[in-house]
Amino acid sequence: MRELKFDKNRKRVMYCPCGKSNKDGKFAPFKDYHNKGYCHSCDTTFFPEIEKEVKPIYTPPAPTSKHDYDLVIKYCRDFKNNNFIKWLKSKFKDEEVQDTIKRYLIGSHNHWNGATIYWQIDKFQRVRSGKIMLYNASNGKRVQEPYNHINWVHTVLKTPHFNLKQCLFGEHLVNEFPNKIVAIVEAEKTASYMSILYPDKIWLATGSKGNFKYELLKSLYGRTIICYPDKSEFNNWNEVAISLKERGFNISVADVLENTNLPDGSDLVDYLERGLLFREPQKEAQREPQREAKQIITDAEKDVSILYRKNPAIHKLISTFDLTDENGIKINV
Repeated sequence: MRELKFDKNRKRVMYCPCGKSNKDGKFAPFKDYHNKGYCHSCDTTFFPEIEKEVKPIYTPPAPTSKHDYDLVIKYCRDFKNNNFIKWLKSKFKDEEVQDTIKRYLIGSHNHWNGATIYWQIDKFQRVRSGKIMLYNASNGKRVQEPYNHINWVHTVLKTPHFNLKQCLFGEHLVNEFPNKIVAIVEAEKTASYMSILYPDKIWLATGSKGNFKYELLKSLYGRTIICYPDKSEFNNWNEVAISLKERGFNISVADVLENTNLPDGSDLVDYLERGLLFREPQKEAQREPQREAKQIITDAEKDVSILYRKNPAIHKLISTFDLTDENGIKINV
């Protein structure tokens, strides 16, 4: 408790706490107080309240909530009415799409007609959450008008006290393929699409550009990781990757999209749908990477990239016979 001393300047206080005027200076206030002190008129000492020691109360963090696996099974249906699956089937064979549904346990939901559920299941097979999204069946774009169509299963079901703690979309595949390189993109749609074209990697998605952070990526420690940010996000993701490398991560960030004339926010799906040829990154992430000169993609190479989706063996054919286009220019694959 602090030491109490009387202030010599009694008349700085106009009234005693008992209500009497202090013009005669009979109330002697304590220093630093206006209504605490000794009143000679009423012979009363007005003491400050005793300051109590405040002890911090530790509140443990709420446990991470999870859904029952039966819920995943319940919504793994109605794909004929699923807009995302409709669009995916317009690009790939039915069996390839079916494999993708099973691989990522993609679901359907009637919260919006034709909506998709992307389940976030961690490496320990715990169902952390389910993100509900709506796409345009004809072009595969997200429906953002008149509002952004994104919701969560626990919100729609009004699950009480649900503590959402996200993980990477597709994380449940990490232990299933211990020797594969892990490829990270932002959108769940992109991960699903790329997993069909390039099954030699495990394609995971952060779900948002802000989710590219240690809290979600720590489960991948010890794996070889290549990241493919959307256009204009390279520098942000690269900064995170640099900090992760300092923690011992084997991680690199590809700048595939930065050297294109695609609009900001474009991803690998936009890149490939434009007929551009996808090439693996040849360098690790750096803070200020030196850009290679923009490589011209010829019409023949664009045609080859389209044919590659139907038959990947075409690359081997071109390399083996060193084929050229009609102008005698070598076709790069």
